[in-house]
Amino acid sequence: MRNQYLLCLGASGTPFLDAFFTVSGGFLLLSLAPQFNLSTWSAGAYGTSYLFGVMAGSFLVSAVSKKLKTENIYFLSPLAIFILLLSQVLFDSFFYLLAARFLFGFFIGSDYPISQVFFSSQCHTSFKAKGLTLLMSSWYWGAIFAILVFWFASLFSVSSEILLAAPALIPLVVLLTRLPYFSSTSKTSQKSSKNVSSSPISKSWSKESLLNLGFLCAFWTCQCIPVTVILLFGPSIMEALGFSGSGSFFQLSVTYIFFFIGSSCSYLIIDKCTRKFLALITFALMTLCLIPLLWADSLSLLIIVFAFIGYAASYGLQTTLDYVYPNEIFEVKIREQAIGVLTCVTRFVSGLSAFFFPYFLSKFSITSIILAAVFILTIGFFSTYLFAPVDACSKND
Repeated sequence: MRNQYLLCLGASGTPFLDAFFTVSGGFLLLSLAPQFNLSTWSAGAYGTSYLFGVMAGSFLVSAVSKKLKTENIYFLSPLAIFILLLSQVLFDSFFYLLAARFLFGFFIGSDYPISQVFFSSQCHTSFKAKGLTLLMSSWYWGAIFAILVFWFASLFSVSSEILLAAPALIPLVVLLTRLPYFSSTSKTSQKSSKNVSSSPISKSWSKESLLNLGFLCAFWTCQCIPVTVILLFGPSIMEALGFSGSGSFFQLSVTYIFFFIGSSCSYLIIDKCTRKFLALITFALMTLCLIPLLWADSLSLLIIVFAFIGYAASYGLQTTLDYVYPNEIFEVKIREQAIGVLTCVTRFVSGLSAFFFPYFLSKFSITSIILAAVFILTIGFFSTYLFAPVDACSKND
């Protein structure tokens, strides 16, 4: 079992780094905006560049997964991120930082489907669902770690150059945890290339698989648009809701902690209820928790805190399905493609929402934005009710 956890640790580096880059973007903007005199559109581009990078990397893997040596990406992605992080201190240019952020997303996006498929194909069947929940929980570890890093940085007035380069230690650790599995990854890749035909997607995919892909695109999109805005622009949202200074850090920290608590609790219940029931109940809870924020102007800050706690815990419970669903309902021969397509579609939509959010926040009230989030979550609930598989089952492991 110890080897299973080491395997999980190596694969969890991708969601951990994804969370760190997603959350740190909002804090970096607070220091980069005055330094480079950024407009709202430039700020939106900075947040969006990472998401579009993830989309591009995921698209590459989903389009040419049968021709790639996936073990190269699994080990070279953290190395490339390590080099990019260090290189940021050498260039005093916002455009370089913008390009680097896109490349961070590109390497994370290309690694996402590969690390998940490698983990699910190498771990014991009895450990798979719980292991995938641990992978999802590592995303919240990354978010909490980013909050702590920037909180300490604000206390000690750390320069933006150090903040840009110091996280290079993270991908280095990820690379070291993956090295023991290099030969296993290579063998898995070779085995996959022998078993998978070179037929186009229309012939490789059954009608059931395409319908499941459509459902998961809708499921992920409705789930991720509201939370992407919260994660990328959390400080701005907290200020709009009445928090300031250390209060904003406190509220964000509480929110991310309950993201993690919800995800951790799913480890205990993932095998005790159907996937569809978990998706429905969490969509309903997220919607109900955001509704009181429509009257945020007349609410106490304590009620707002509890509303975000409820939303975060419910979202944390649901997001384990982001990993469990694709690895259970898609066959091994199309799983990399499926996860690549899903990541590509949802990051494209999230990227658009992130790009336009600073503009919307300057033109509309925070109440209008919360109303849009409630509407999106409601669509997620009904699409799940109508189209989700009754229960997921493992395909050809």
